[in-house]
Amino acid sequence: MRYNGVTMSNPTVSSDTLSFCTSCKMDLKHVIVSMKGDRVAKVECRTCKKIHAYRAPKGITEAPAPGTPAKPTRARAVKVTVEETWGKVAAQKRAQPGKPYHAQTPFLTGDKVMHPKFGEGFVEELVHPNKVKVLFKDDVRVLIHGGMPQ
Repeated sequence: MRYNGVTMSNPTVSSDTLSFCTSCKMDLKHVIVSMKGDRVAKVECRTCKKIHAYRAPKGITEAPAPGTPAKPTRARAVKVTVEETWGKVAAQKRAQPGKPYHAQTPFLTGDKVMHPKFGEGFVEELVHPNKVKVLFKDDVRVLIHGGMPQ
């Protein structure tokens, strides 16, 4: 079978094939550099001349070789964004008074912090005797603080 002048079946080293170029980020013509059994392993892009692992062109999926065991699938973890986490914590601790942030002020886990640049935040963890991990609306940041309160 040919696709835009590229042989798609019975690939051999030094023949052309269509592959997704990881550098150019496009499906382009490549030269086969190495094979692993009857499968293409590495290719060289004819456009950028970089050698990389073979990637099937987008929209084309390869069937596994006969006798190849199927890869086990993993349950995908649900990604929770920083904004969602911050929203939940903020809803629980709205009534809590916030401490203005100063590097010398000691903080504890769960404290509400009012930072002049980052805004409202919540201490998630004491990272080091003088550092805390604070959840802000846009990101989690590590800030210095006055250490453990007496």
